[in-house]
Amino acid sequence: MPKDDNSSAALTKNKLGESKSGWRKTLDHPLSAVIVGFLLTGLVGTWLTNYYSQKQKSLEERRQEYQDSTKAVQEISKLIYTRYTRAMMLKSALSRKADIAEIKERKRLYDDVFVEWNSNLQSNMLWIRKLIHQTRYSRFEDAVEFRLVPLFREVDQSLTRAYDRRRLNKDANIEPELSAATEQIGSVLDCCYAVTDELFSFVSAQNGAAAGQESLEEKAMKEIDNRCGPSKKLKDFSK
Repeated sequence: MPKDDNSSAALTKNKLGESKSGWRKTLDHPLSAVIVGFLLTGLVGTWLTNYYSQKQKSLEERRQEYQDSTKAVQEISKLIYTRYTRAMMLKSALSRKADIAEIKERKRLYDDVFVEWNSNLQSNMLWIRKLIHQTRYSRFEDAVEFRLVPLFREVDQSLTRAYDRRRLNKDANIEPELSAATEQIGSVLDCCYAVTDELFSFVSAQNGAAAGQESLEEKAMKEIDNRCGPSKKLKDFSK
């Protein structure tokens, strides 16, 4: 029996040797390297293709998000500056004592944008919140609602008083109202620029780190404070 066991072990060893020898011959064959290289190239190539495809898709999504965000800022800016421009046009007609028909037409255009502004104010506030990726009332909303809007309100009051007096009496002295409106419109222009420019800059930098965004927000608020004055209604953003 021991002799048979030795024979069986020897046979198994021979078979393993032959198997290894066969694999060695296969691997040593010139075409083996070509085949292995082809397989590896296919696998690596597929992985790289998928990797860059996903990366390109991510870049496209970020690019589209950036374009949508900047377009939304531009739309908000357009509405703000349209209101400013209409105020300037009405003041100009009143200052040069234009024909009452021209003054009424410019007042009508001014009232139209006034209604559009107030009708869209809340939706614009929510748009701003979405643009800066916040879910609660933001400091940029405060900048519009309690810095820019009160400045516009002062302009509205001065121009409306001047218009009413001129409509009732073409020779009425409206210089005090026009003088006040001139100064107020200058303040509105400064605040318009600060709010829209800082909002655009902040949205454009949305891909930065959280700490970087906080720093950008502080910088934006400081510039808005300098150009618009303090908020007319203080809000606690720390809670």
